[in-house]
Order: sequence, then C-alpha cells, then structure tokens
Amino acid sequence: MWIDSENVIRKRVAREILSMIETVCFSEEFNEYRINKGSNGERDLIIENIKKTYGVG
Repeated sequence: MWIDSENVIRKRVAREILSMIETVCFSEEFNEYRINKGSNGERDLIIENIKKTYGVG
C-alpha cells in the first residue's frame, strides 16, 4: 500500500501544533503564565513556539 508521505507529515505537524496550543492553554504547567500574561500572552507564546520549533517567521 502506497502512503502519501506529504499528507503524513502535514498531519504530524498539525498534531504537534495542536499539542502546543493545548499545553499552553490548558495545562497546569502554564497556569501561572496564563494568569500573569492573559490571552494575548498565550497567543504570543504559541506563535513564538511555532516559529522556534519550525524555523519560520
């Protein structure tokens, strides 16, 4: 069976990004950060993590 590797890679990257979002927005680890920085801080942290992880921006 032939597997579309580009599609697999896309799904993997999407899952990694969703995991980053879930971690920052909902985990205990970032609870204090969310309290101190608010939703704009969450957004900025997620964007920075994506840029750093994937070398974009």
